[in-house]
Parts: sequence; C-alpha cells; structure tokens
Amino acid sequence: MLVYEVRFAIEIDFDKTRSRPAEIFATLGSMTEAFYQLDANFAHSIDAKAAFDQRLDRLEEGSIVTWLIEQLIHPDDRPLGDRPSESAVLQYMDRARMTVLQDLEKVDRIDNSQSVVGIGNKIDRIADELGVKKSLAYKQPAALPLAQAIHDVADSANRLAPNEIARCIGGSGEAPIPRGKIVSLEAIRDDLTEQTLSHEIDMVLKVKKPDYLGQSRWEVKHGSHPIDLSIEDKLWMDRFHNKQVILTPGDAIRATVRVTSRYSATGELIDENYQALRIQEVIQGMLTDE
Repeated sequence: MLVYEVRFAIEIDFDKTRSRPAEIFATLGSMTEAFYQLDANFAHSIDAKAAFDQRLDRLEEGSIVTWLIEQLIHPDDRPLGDRPSESAVLQYMDRARMTVLQDLEKVDRIDNSQSVVGIGNKIDRIADELGVKKSLAYKQPAALPLAQAIHDVADSANRLAPNEIARCIGGSGEAPIPRGKIVSLEAIRDDLTEQTLSHEIDMVLKVKKPDYLGQSRWEVKHGSHPIDLSIEDKLWMDRFHNKQVILTPGDAIRATVRVTSRYSATGELIDENYQALRIQEVIQGMLTDE
C-alpha cells in the first residue's frame, strides 16, 4: 500500500464584529467539505480504486487558518511502474485545485458544459506535464462530478460576509476563493445531456422521509439505494394528507414508478429522476427493518 499525503490550508479573514460567530465556522465547515469533494475528483482521476480521506492537521490564530491533510491510498494491485511519483501526485493535486480557483475567479457564472470541460482539459494537461497521465489508471475528471464540486466551492464562499475574504494556500502558492460566483448545475446537466431514456417499473420502496405538506419530494430506499421520489398520484396524496392513509416508521409503499435517465455523449449517467405514478399499497414494516 502506497500513501500520498497532500497538505493545504483554507484561510478566512473574518469580520470580528459579526454578531453570530457560529456562522463563520459553518462557512468553514462547508468550505472544507467542498474542497474534499473537489480533491476527491482529482484523486480518483489518478486511480478510481484509490481510497481518499481528509483530516485536520492544525489551526492557526489570527485569521482562521485551517491546515488539512488529505491521503490518497494507492492499492497494492498496481505494478510499481504504473504508480506516479509522490512529487508528481502532490503537484497534480495542488495545481488542479489552483486551476479551478483561478478559472472561477475569471467568470461571473458557469452555466454550460464547455466551461467545465475546459477546466477538465487544463487539469488533463497538468497530468500530462507531470507524468501522472502515464499511469494506466489515470482518467480525466468527469465533467458532472467536477461541476458539482466547483458549485460547492462557489456556494461555500457565497456564505462569507461582504467584508470577509477566504483563500486557499497550497504548495504552489495561494489563490482567493472567489465570492459571488454562480455555478448552474441544472443548466450544465441539460447541456451535457445527449439522450434521455424512460421506463416504468413496479417497485417496493421503504419510506425514509414522507412529504407531509405536499410541497417537496419523498426520501425512500430501494434496497440499500436511496431515492429522491416525487409522487404524482394526486388521489393517493389527497388521502394521505387527509389521514385516510396512515404511514408509520418502517413502512414501505408498492408503486408504479417512471424512471427517467439522462446520459452524456460518452454514455456517462448524468442523473435519474423517479416519479411514482400510482401507489398500489402500503406495506407495513418494522423500524428494525431499516
């Protein structure tokens, strides 16, 4: 097992007059998670089988400076000659992260797949330059997961107060984490979609979180697979909201479900949408079935 350790920091120059300081730490938490998801894209581009983890190294006083350690754990089943050098991996992770921040700084919004693919191509050239691309396990970061990670980074920065500044510090220097940027995931998904396939199927779905108000989707599970479900059976929903249908913890529903899948030009699954067209019955369960 070969372990690469990547170190970087998130620094926030915070407003010391803020009346709710907990919001600063909430922002830091969302920013830390966003960078974990971003770097996971880069780590898994090196090797999809690699384990990836993040942990806190230390905190510094003054501005909030959070040093983080990320570990990319290379599996044992790769030949030694198929593993990029530690120096190449660390530089790749650092420069890829900085490339995202620099490109995000240059625009007001990202709402098309070409912009995300362009960032991915730049990251791919970095991998080529550093020799990371020579690894048989390397694959350029996929557009949609990369777009999601960039969205999360931008969204976390938008939680900062107007006079607060955040920056990322890495081995190649530092870059601001830009505020006020918009990354439209739905527009990017639409742009990436090459074909849409739909089918209907009867499913038994364990109810995790029903919609009692009729304004949101249901959280259900099919086996161990979580599903975000809309229920289009208005008559059944009216009965449910009028308490003519009772659901208790652990119950399931049997339903006819329309599954709509969107795919990119390369056959990548972009997303799936689940709509319950008809609710056939409620199946009583037990909480221990979860």
